[in-house]
Amino acid sequence: MNQIPIVAFKLITGEVGIGRLNEKEKKIEKVLFININMNEKFAPRPQVMFFPPLAPLSNEFPSISLDHVLFYSKVTDDKIRNLYMQATTGLAIPSEPNIGRIIDINKFVKK
Repeated sequence: MNQIPIVAFKLITGEVGIGRLNEKEKKIEKVLFININMNEKFAPRPQVMFFPPLAPLSNEFPSISLDHVLFYSKVTDDKIRNLYMQATTGLAIPSEPNIGRIIDINKFVKK
């Protein structure tokens, strides 16, 4: 099965995101930025949140030219891939546990 190429990336401005790689058009599509929560000692917590780059002003999933990307890497973790696919399509992944406890995507899904 040919999987959609989902990549994690870092912009030249420092933001970290996830999106669909479109090598033909040299861009990353359906971009979501990643927020890694820190505890009181500034150590990363195991919780990761995805959000549209212009939230709360816009719930659109923009594209970013590879000219603005410092580097990217294919996402191989199925749980992260499933979270991303659910966040951008609104389709629930049956194999995932109650995804609502991990990420609140309801405000970003168009109805």
